[in-house]
Amino acid sequence: MRQDARCPKCGSLERHRLAYVLLCDRLAGDQVTLHSSPEPAVTRWLRSISRSYLSIDLDGSLAMRAMDLTRLDLPDASQTLVYCSHVLEHIPDDRSAMNEIRRVLQPGGVAAIQVPIRGPETDEDLTVTDPDERRARYRQFDHVRFYGLDISARLSAAGFAVETLDAADLPEELVERQALSLRSTQQVFLCTAV
Repeated sequence: MRQDARCPKCGSLERHRLAYVLLCDRLAGDQVTLHSSPEPAVTRWLRSISRSYLSIDLDGSLAMRAMDLTRLDLPDASQTLVYCSHVLEHIPDDRSAMNEIRRVLQPGGVAAIQVPIRGPETDEDLTVTDPDERRARYRQFDHVRFYGLDISARLSAAGFAVETLDAADLPEELVERQALSLRSTQQVFLCTAV
């Protein structure tokens, strides 16, 4: 485990703390929230700003409902917030997932998206299926790509106005105090349904 990765008090990782720091003043209460692949450190916060909260995962034992992010069993425009952290890099058809997130968001609703980022351009080859090759190329056997900052173009194509929030824009003292220095997770893509 990386030094300072997990908070001994709340169990959060750098990406959880970064999302909270970047979003806590931007996400008002009274949300109708869909949380994909819920992480306990984030669940508590999202529940506190939601009048309705639903967590989903392909494995129903890990969330409130079993659901595929590429085929959401939810009505159109039924959510005001979708939180999706470190999920899209696991999904071969990420564009379908992005389109589904947009479909279930009300106009003006937001999706908070986090993915590991390496460089300006996405590295993706869906023919790579060997777990060892995936681990070498994408750092995990179950990743199908390593996103670049060009993910914002994919999100825009799904019908979002995308704002890239970056740890680099935070005061250095805050980054150090909150241990937000994990290089591959420095951005939160705040996507507003248009």
